[in-house]
Parts: sequence; C-alpha cells; structure tokens
Amino acid sequence: MIKVLIADDEPLLLRSLKKSIEMMDGEYSVIDTASDGKSALKKAEVLNPDVIFTDIRMPIFDGLEFVGKLREKGISAKIVLISGYKEFEYAKKAITLGVEDYLVKPINPLVLQKILQKMKAELQEDIHEKQEAYLQAVIHGGKIEMEDCFFDEKTEICVLYLCFGTYISYRNIQFKINDDSSYNKEIIQILDAQNKKYWILDGKYDNERIVVIEADKITGDHLGREIYQAVQDKLVVNVTGVYNSGIRTAEQFREKMLETGIVLRKKLIFSEGRYIEAQKYSEERLKKKASEGRISDYGYFERMIKDKKYQDIGFFIKKRLRECQEEHWTQEELTELLRGWLFTVEQQLRKHFESSMIDLTVTVSQDYDELEKNLVNFFESVIDEQDENPLSQVSVHTMESVKEYIDYHYTEKLSIMEIADKFNFSYSYLCTSFKRYFGESPNDYIIKKRIYKAKLLFDSDPVLSIKETAAMAGYDNPYYFSRIFKNVTGISPSQYKKRSNEKNEI
Repeated sequence: MIKVLIADDEPLLLRSLKKSIEMMDGEYSVIDTASDGKSALKKAEVLNPDVIFTDIRMPIFDGLEFVGKLREKGISAKIVLISGYKEFEYAKKAITLGVEDYLVKPINPLVLQKILQKMKAELQEDIHEKQEAYLQAVIHGGKIEMEDCFFDEKTEICVLYLCFGTYISYRNIQFKINDDSSYNKEIIQILDAQNKKYWILDGKYDNERIVVIEADKITGDHLGREIYQAVQDKLVVNVTGVYNSGIRTAEQFREKMLETGIVLRKKLIFSEGRYIEAQKYSEERLKKKASEGRISDYGYFERMIKDKKYQDIGFFIKKRLRECQEEHWTQEELTELLRGWLFTVEQQLRKHFESSMIDLTVTVSQDYDELEKNLVNFFESVIDEQDENPLSQVSVHTMESVKEYIDYHYTEKLSIMEIADKFNFSYSYLCTSFKRYFGESPNDYIIKKRIYKAKLLFDSDPVLSIKETAAMAGYDNPYYFSRIFKNVTGISPSQYKKRSNEKNEI
C-alpha cells in the first residue's frame, strides 16, 4: 500500500483530493491530512509517507518551505505541489527541491491519474532497487538497513543458487566464465513469462548467480528447474543449482542463504552438473575412501619423492582420478583426498606446503583432464622445492614478464587462469613460482594494485561513485570490491571516500 499525506488549508479540497486518490487507485491510501506546513511536517516525521501532496500557499510556512524542511530532515517522500498560481518561479524552485510534479487548481482528474500511475511505477522501481541492495548486502556481508521493510510474511520467497563450474573456496580467486553471458536473458525470459517479482543477484564470486523469486514452493521449484535446465543448455561449463524455499522474513532469508551455500559446497559433484533441493539434503560423511586413500597411497608417494619418477606420478594420478570420476565424487571429497596426498609429501620432506594450493588446483580445474594436468604440475613443483637451487635466469625473466603483463592489464577483466594459459603454465605452477620470486601470489598482487588505484581515484576525484571507482579499478561487482577494499585497508570505500573528501576540503 502506498501511503499518502495531503497538506492544504482548504477543507473541501482535502476531502475531494483524498476521495479522488483512493478511488483512482486502490493501492494508494491517504493516511492523514494537515492544514498547515508545521503540522504537516510533524505528521510526515511520524508517519513516513511515500507521497505528499501539498499546497504552495499555506499558513505558518508555505509549501516550498515545508518541502525544504522535509529534505533537511532526510524525508525522501515523493512530492506533488498544488497551487492556483501558475508562476514559473515556483515551478523552477520546486524542481531544485526534488519535487516530482506540479498540479494546478482546479485539479484535472486525468492529470491526477497520470501522476499517480507515474509515481507508483517509480516507487515500485525504488523499492525493487532497495530490496536488491538489501539482498546483495546479505550475500556479501555488507551494511544492512531497514530489512523489515522488504519482507511481508504473507509473501513467500524462493532462492536458486547457481554455480558455474567448481565451488570456489579460496578468497580473492578470480574466475571467468568462458562463454556468452546471454544465459541471463534466458533467466529473465522465463521469469517475465510468469509475471513474478524477482531479482538476479551476483554471488560471492564471478561464477555464481543467485535468483530470488517471489513464489510458493511448488511454483518456485518448477521455475528453478526450468531456469537451471535453460542455463545448463546455454553454457559450456557444468552448472549446479541448489533450490531453497519457505522464506518469509529477513532472518529466514539469511538462514536459508547460509544453508543453501553449505549444501552447494557439500553436494557439488566435481565436473558434473546437477539440480539439488536443499530441503531434501541430509548431512553425509565424506567417503571413507578419502582417508583410506591417504594411507594406501603413502608408500607410493614415499618412493615418488625419493626417485622423482614424474612419469609414474602422472600415471598414478590419472588412474586414481578416473576412479573418483566413475564414483561421482563431490568436490569436497576430492579435495580431502588430495590434501591427504600432500600431507604424505610433507611428512617425507619434513617441510610444510600451503594446503590452500590444493583447493586452488581443484577450483580452477573444470574437468578431470584439466585437474590431472594441474595436479601433475603441482606435485612436481612441490617436490622440486626441496632443491634449494636459485631460480634459473629463464624463470626470473618469465616471472618478470608475468608481472609486467599484470601491471599493464590489472584494471581489465583479468583472470589468473588466462595469464597461466598465455605463458603456458598451469594455474598452480604460476601461483607457486610467482610467490616464490615476488613473495606474494599473483591474486594478492593484483588486488594490491587495484586497491591502490581505487585510493588514488577517491583522492583525486570526489565526484566518482563507488561503483564507478570499482569499475575503473578492475571490479565489475561493487559489492565484491567493497569487501576486498575493507579487507585490505580496514575501512569501507565510503569511509575512505569521506575521509579523503574531508582532507581535500581543508
């Protein structure tokens, strides 16, 4: 319901306008009236109307002064001025105060109806955008305000969590879908045909999308399956979709998003796509084969380390991975097995390696063939680290070339996987070698460059918005940019921008 406040010192007009508004559109409700600017201001502060109709000529202070005080107090209601005077100066001043429209007495019903329709469309769009900002804030851990305004317990919300390829479990990783983004149009067409209210949101990473639909469980599940199949048919990579329903409150949305993310992580099968109903999910222990595999493979890895038989490494990895593929291992189960392999290497070499590199190697591998290649390179590079010989000049020169390439392209849509392909490396080998030489991973180096660029932009151009700054620094997603900016600097982009503006004003 759209709440309306009318301020006018003519009782007859008050009654007539109230009746006309509510008769023309049942979604409008006149919650109160006032006969002067002072009482209208008090009522606006208490009632928080969506729309205010106010006469320009009123006692105590006039309509324009009333509007000015509304804006000073941060009341953002849409304003329609009413007057028997047609002075241009009034209209011009009203525009500077952010007034939506201007009615001349006697009020023409057709003009009034047109104004009501226009404001309703604008209010619906405003609400939709605020709801989207709220939902994105929940997903990305941003600041959440006025959340109760976005949920009606009579309305049920459903969620479809789409993951393209692997589940990303390591912060700062950059993923790019090597396909046309027209799958978004497929989603929109399906939802528009059902005339349902919906939001298509960015997930935590570039390979995730979250579709929120205003629908009951049965309708939502039907739409979820249809969307999943359309996206899977459109994209080359495998797609996993997790569906969840029964959301009526802000608290339930947060809980369901957390639950859906856990189900995705636990149930995503490596190199396969599937549609999952979160409410039918039950916790399962990791395959015993993961822990058993570590024990049975121990002797092999011990000999492998001593003899450096790279050909045998490749053969063994291929054989074991095909067994995992045939048994439809989840990504989590596969990662657990590979961590066990790395542990045996650590035990033999008496040296600690970053286990996150295993997670990265799995994450960036889109199928078993790619995983096999990346694992062979990874374990060879790990075993080679026991040799403390300095990097060869060729390696140094190549890493410097990689760094120069990043320096030139870091504000673009840059993917570490693309860089690795460009220089004929595997992802894991590039990350390991880059960190060995420069003391930080290529991801961390790119982030450092981008955040430094963002700070320079904030310092030099106070007019730039956070979204514009994010794009110029290399981030398409302003929510992701804000999270990374705060991780690096300790403060949010808006806080940094405010401090920078204050310094510039001194």
